[in-house]
Amino acid sequence: MGLVSLFSLTSCSTVKVDEEKLNSKPVLQIGEKVLTRGDIINSFYTYYQNNSAYFSYYGSEVVEESFYQWLIIRELLGDMAKDAVYNEETNTGVIRYIIDDEKEVLKSVKDYFYEQVNSKEKPIYAANSDYESEEDYPIWIRDSEDSEEDKIFKPFESTIPTEEEIEERKNAELAHKLSESEVKSMAAAIEKYIYEYVPDENDKDSDDEPIRVSIDETNYIGGARKQAFINYKAELVASAKNDGRTIDMATLFAEEIYRVYEVYYNAKITSLFQDYYLSEYLTNYDGNGDNISLSDAAIVEAFINQYYTDKQLYSSEKEYIKQITSSDGAPLLLYHYNGKYYYFSVQHILLKYSDYLSEQINKIDEKNSSSSNDYYGQISVVYREKRDELAKKYNNAILTKVNIKNKDELKSINVVGDYYYYDEAQKYVYSVADGIFGGYIKDKGDGSYAEEDLVLMATQADVLKCYSDNFASWKTLVDQYLAANEDGKKEIIEAHSDMEYVFLTASDMKANGATSAEIYDKVSSLLFVELEWIYSSDSLDNEVSNKIGYIISSFPDNNGSWVVDFAVGARKLIEQYEKTNDRTTITENNAIISDYGIHIIKIENVYTETNSIASGIEDIIKNNGGKVDYTNKNFVDSVIELLKSNYVSTASNETLYEYFREKLYINFAGSGSSTGTYFLAQEYKWLSELYNTDKIKYINKLTYEDLIETLS
Repeated sequence: MGLVSLFSLTSCSTVKVDEEKLNSKPVLQIGEKVLTRGDIINSFYTYYQNNSAYFSYYGSEVVEESFYQWLIIRELLGDMAKDAVYNEETNTGVIRYIIDDEKEVLKSVKDYFYEQVNSKEKPIYAANSDYESEEDYPIWIRDSEDSEEDKIFKPFESTIPTEEEIEERKNAELAHKLSESEVKSMAAAIEKYIYEYVPDENDKDSDDEPIRVSIDETNYIGGARKQAFINYKAELVASAKNDGRTIDMATLFAEEIYRVYEVYYNAKITSLFQDYYLSEYLTNYDGNGDNISLSDAAIVEAFINQYYTDKQLYSSEKEYIKQITSSDGAPLLLYHYNGKYYYFSVQHILLKYSDYLSEQINKIDEKNSSSSNDYYGQISVVYREKRDELAKKYNNAILTKVNIKNKDELKSINVVGDYYYYDEAQKYVYSVADGIFGGYIKDKGDGSYAEEDLVLMATQADVLKCYSDNFASWKTLVDQYLAANEDGKKEIIEAHSDMEYVFLTASDMKANGATSAEIYDKVSSLLFVELEWIYSSDSLDNEVSNKIGYIISSFPDNNGSWVVDFAVGARKLIEQYEKTNDRTTITENNAIISDYGIHIIKIENVYTETNSIASGIEDIIKNNGGKVDYTNKNFVDSVIELLKSNYVSTASNETLYEYFREKLYINFAGSGSSTGTYFLAQEYKWLSELYNTDKIKYINKLTYEDLIETLS
């Protein structure tokens, strides 16, 4: 669907009366529907928003043709979606607009107006010298950050809809499109919404919606919100006046609400229309009980293609070193050359230094940091010794944002000192009831503070203890789950619902013949990744990296893009792992100090020529006469069994089977603003039918140059 644009001629630059006739001229006819110049200009604005980055790569003729094809498909899909909405009275239509859809549309409408007023309030603060940066603005107009819920670790869950989910939607309670009068009557509710905000996404009401509270401007510019709302509506009036329309503010606001509602409603039913086609296709099973596009044979083919790509990339030591050290992003690794060096992946928790501690470290000798090429030189060694001593001495000065849930542990807070300051007097936030907790607060100057400015902290000891305690309890719970009967398993999951994926993963591993030690190894990795999301100040670059971690070469003279302390420390852990074969024990030996903070490192996957995937697939191919045959059921079944019994990494609950199936589905169905191969083919099939039956006619076609000019 792409971005939903709410651009209209009445809400952007003012349009003169003499342009009204020009914009009403017909330009394009699609069947019986005629689009005017104004319609085309509005649509081009949306298209430009989504695709402007590509304009410089293609000629004007290509852009012009692509725009009109996109526009025709967009109009076609919109009309088809409207016709496809189920009507209870006539029992016609194939897509169901349900209560949840209606809630989503109405929230989008309210959020649109909320953001419009926000955009008018910011300039009021920007013009006031008392507010030097956006951090000083009221929380409701600051640029939104990811909610705490988004920052909480979430295990792998398939995005492919199941038959049960499809049936559930079919049986859900229907909603109806609101009439124009019903939409316009929402004005009072939307105005109330504009004067409220959500202080904490985690505080929910009985409908599981974030609790909104009235905006209080007591400590800010009084009346700024009201003035921003007036400024927004004044723009509507000014634009209407230039158009020769009514300038009654209440009427204009109601009309604008209806326009915005139409945009979001039409976007939603068009999305549902696409989902319907996909769900019908996905549930159209063949004789083997699976869809052709997501069949076992297709999954095996996708995997083997990736395997042979890896085999080509990592076939020699030279290429192996080049690939592994060239990027921070971790690829999915399925093959390793038979050579002296190998690569391994680590997960890590970065406990970042406070500004104060960083300043002290920088004062040691700015010319000799741990990233120096002379890592083992005398000056570097002296520097690192002094830095490590400081880091240990001021361990409580490590500023690590702790998960929002931990706020509940602060029963009584005394604020001493300042958010940016630390010294040996240990001036920090602490809990009177629980003793020192460790945290900093931004003092407003009068001894008070804003809760959103609270930065909770964790020391190295805190994190190591948290891992140790949790791993012990997780092991016990997993053992109880594996030994329980079906009723007992349900009770354990109900009591520990957030660990359900851990229990199910352990159960699958046991069914595939894993030993208790292998299961504990997996459990320890899943726990460690959860703690990363709670404690770490670092983040990985992409989806695969988050599952695999950081990839490091055992080749000692090439650290790639990694900080030398980090790479060297990780190699020491590998030496330890080779002796003990234990990844579950996390101690002070796993804590590596660098210029950035303390890295608590956990060894994850170790990739060698005897990697189970590489050796496993080669054995299967060998047993099949050295052939790869996707029509051979025994061959396909053997590979599927291999994929289902191996995970993307020890730190992920996603099997390789799920990984490649998901990859095929995203390519097939699309993701986000991208259209998948299946629906893309459908769209162009419909487009061709329109052209072939002469149902597309250009009356006064706007050229590329005409369209670009309208943006100015």
